[in-house]
Amino acid sequence: MLGGVDLDFAFAIPWNIIHSVRKYLNTTTTSRGTYWHIHVSEEAPNKFALQLAKNSENLDLDQYRIALLSAADHEGISIGQ
Repeated sequence: MLGGVDLDFAFAIPWNIIHSVRKYLNTTTTSRGTYWHIHVSEEAPNKFALQLAKNSENLDLDQYRIALLSAADHEGISIGQ
């Protein structure tokens, strides 16, 4: 799950998709292991993509977008009932 500041949505990208593109992500390798860097860019207004630094194309994230509820949306909802 990837979220952003001040956005009313997040991206739920399946593990198999992330795993299939990780060879195109920037990495940092230390004595403790290798870490992949996730960079999301807004390529056009309201159009987001996962940057694949080692590839000529980015991964369009539109199909993985999910709406988030605000505090106002939760009013009157009882959890667990």
